[in-house]
Amino acid sequence: MSVVERWVTVSAPGGLHARTAARIVQAVRRLGARVTITHGDRAADATSLVSLLGLGVSVGGRVRVVVEGDEAEAALEQVRALLTASRQQRIYRGRGVAPGVGIGRGVIAVDVGEMLVTRGWLDHAAEIRRLHQALAEARAQLEALEVWAARAIGQASSVLYAERALLDNAVWVELLEDSIRNQGLSAEAAVWAASRQPGPVLPSTAGDGPTEGLREVLRDVGTRVGRILTHRQPDALESPYEGPIVLVGYQVSPSELLEWPREQLAGVATVLGSAQSHATVVARALRVPMVVGIDAEMLATVAAEVDEGLLVRVDGGRGQLVIDPDALEEVTDAAVERWRAPSRVEAKGPILWANADTPDEVRRALDAGAKGIGLTRTERLFLGRDVPPDEEEQYQAFRELAMACGGRRLTLRLADLGGDKVPPYLVPLFGIDSQRWRGAGLLARYPALAVPHLRALARVASTVASEVTIMVPMVATRADWEAILGHWHEVAGALGVATRVSLLVETPSAALDIAELLPGANEVAIGANDLAVLLFGGNRERGSVVVLPTLQPVALRLVADVTRRARDAGVPVTVCGEAAGQLPDALLLWGIGVDGLSIAPDRVPIVRQALEAVDGAEVRRVARDVVGMRDVREVLARLERWRRDLASRDITIKDWPEGWEGRSIAHQEFDSAR
Repeated sequence: MSVVERWVTVSAPGGLHARTAARIVQAVRRLGARVTITHGDRAADATSLVSLLGLGVSVGGRVRVVVEGDEAEAALEQVRALLTASRQQRIYRGRGVAPGVGIGRGVIAVDVGEMLVTRGWLDHAAEIRRLHQALAEARAQLEALEVWAARAIGQASSVLYAERALLDNAVWVELLEDSIRNQGLSAEAAVWAASRQPGPVLPSTAGDGPTEGLREVLRDVGTRVGRILTHRQPDALESPYEGPIVLVGYQVSPSELLEWPREQLAGVATVLGSAQSHATVVARALRVPMVVGIDAEMLATVAAEVDEGLLVRVDGGRGQLVIDPDALEEVTDAAVERWRAPSRVEAKGPILWANADTPDEVRRALDAGAKGIGLTRTERLFLGRDVPPDEEEQYQAFRELAMACGGRRLTLRLADLGGDKVPPYLVPLFGIDSQRWRGAGLLARYPALAVPHLRALARVASTVASEVTIMVPMVATRADWEAILGHWHEVAGALGVATRVSLLVETPSAALDIAELLPGANEVAIGANDLAVLLFGGNRERGSVVVLPTLQPVALRLVADVTRRARDAGVPVTVCGEAAGQLPDALLLWGIGVDGLSIAPDRVPIVRQALEAVDGAEVRRVARDVVGMRDVREVLARLERWRRDLASRDITIKDWPEGWEGRSIAHQEFDSAR
């Protein structure tokens, strides 16, 4: 037995903190050596975590390491390496498909292919019986999960129906049985092959259409049945860790996400996936940050360190997975909760965002209880001046807004110039075009104006921790929408930014053509003011000359149709027009199915009180009645009956006074000042 010793300067980030100490304990116990570490007048047995932490060694501290044993030199080198290890932050870039930031311990999603077992001679009849037992159990699991999901995430739970239907698909079941009889496969091997290879149920076609969705269904069902056959618990039940986790994998399925407790699932990162995938639809409904398109190297890195409690961060706004265990060492569960986006099921009714154009308005909105900023009118920086702001001036102004958000959502609407908002410097530059085009139409035609504006917004998204969303206003044609997206992706790509893009539906053409515009949109916002003006033949440039019945059935049906089509595509919907902050309008929008309302800061507590006062099922029932009506007088009478019914139950909605139907809500004269 030999004895060696050496002085070591601790350079591991964080010093001799919990993770480094735990690694030393594991290494020493594995080697069977006796190791003593001394710092100042304190000595610690290296097999005791508490003793090591009691040394209180920070970065730069010098310790004496004494090792006794047959392999003393090797043991000393391992301890020295752990004390001086320098682990660099690793950033994997992908594409953000669900917003927010989540921090947690990495957990690997297990693929059904890893569950295959090798056996000798197989009894084919017995394997088929095993198969049908597993299919029956999987069906029961999905039925139970579907019931829970319908309450938790509403319409997004419909993605589970396709998985349950596959279990009853005669062609697929026959394919599994044939694989067992004719190819001699075990039940789990047959399931794996049928869930990965093209066949009668899964045609070999290219593209991201129905076939891609079917591939996802097959994988999810195959994984579930494979787990049952091999007696593997779902990841959520198998993990011993009770704190926040980040699920990482080659691909994840919607039911995998639903099986994790919502308060524990902090984020998701995958190699495969898309903005329209079923898993993405569920992640958005759960408000869980998600990134897809991460390099496959990420899986090996997480898998190698997951047993050591590796902490990772998912940033769905920037499209990043950050592996930085040392910098995140002191992150607590409470800190994770502050970072994570709010859950749709944690609040009653739509999420309340606020409209704010200045840092003071942002702070006032957050103090009032808004979850973030749903609309900032960036054109205010362009108006009332003789020359347009340059990129740097825009960047500084928008950065100040983002800093005021303190990490929360900030939605920056692209400058809605043109029409009735034509600053003097636009007239000589664009002539009549500055009045002919507005918002997206103007910016799409003049990149010299659009590109510096977009670069300033992208720089803010890349340098500030707030969750930045870019909103595209006044989209009238698919060509304008695609042109703006092209400019944005070019600018954002050059800066490595993966910010969410919101399609602002303000024109009847955009509302009627919503299915063609949804590709490329991470969310939809409905501008109720402009949509009503244009729908009823109004003209903002002419001032207060048109009477607008804001609760006209045709307007409500159009909003309901846009909301339904967007949500069916897994795209959340926010209403940011004036109606979103009025009552009973806000209640009807909730009943129609919108996910969020962006309103004036002072309206946040008032609307929140109204949402908390009424029952969601009752709101949806009234909304269904109203959307099906044909005359505005029917709408007003139905809402008045509802108000009186609520009053009879001692439920009073502030700002919805008796006799409201005869006042300005019924016939609101449009005010051109905004």
